[in-house]
Amino acid sequence: MLPILMSIFLYLSIVLSISSSPIFFDIEENNSLKKRINGCSEFEKRKEFQFKEKHFDIREFDNLNKELIKTAEISAKERISQIKCIQKLNLNDKEKEDMRKGFDVYKENFLFLLEYYNRWIFSFDKSNFMTPTDRKATSEMIKLKYDLYNLLQVKTEDLLFREELLKNRDFDSFEEQLASIYLSILKGNYEYYNNISSELRKEIFRKISD
Repeated sequence: MLPILMSIFLYLSIVLSISSSPIFFDIEENNSLKKRINGCSEFEKRKEFQFKEKHFDIREFDNLNKELIKTAEISAKERISQIKCIQKLNLNDKEKEDMRKGFDVYKENFLFLLEYYNRWIFSFDKSNFMTPTDRKATSEMIKLKYDLYNLLQVKTEDLLFREELLKNRDFDSFEEQLASIYLSILKGNYEYYNNISSELRKEIFRKISD
């Protein structure tokens, strides 16, 4: 039960804000492999980006847009760096298979965790914070978030488990694609918060900061 609760907490932190965004693997049986892979996700500590009420002042739009682009680019660069690090571990066939199974388990858990997030965000409706427009916007945001995070996993899997060696320009191309996905996630969040009622937005932010 504890690993599930930790996963829920971790996933909520991802969908509510973008930080270093490491690749996750659910590997419990091979501690040595788990330790080696986790060593590739030890990024330099930096402050997470999280939306605040000030970001929805029209005068802040240009500065916010620059910050979103920067955050997306850093997140993509860190994910590519992690993939390169894992590929340099020279894993044997058994380790690669264990890693793939761990990645597949996490993808399966993704659906459960997204549903948990879905219930969490719609819990505000029970508190009478949601208008009909808010409910519609929330449903659209949930679908967009699922599609984008699913695309992120697909792109990551494609790169992580490739057999052939990639050149730097190939990694650069993947990094641009990942940055575009991260930026779409951030801008999707912005559009959602910007379109819902200010009362609901403030209540969500209050819950996040508690």
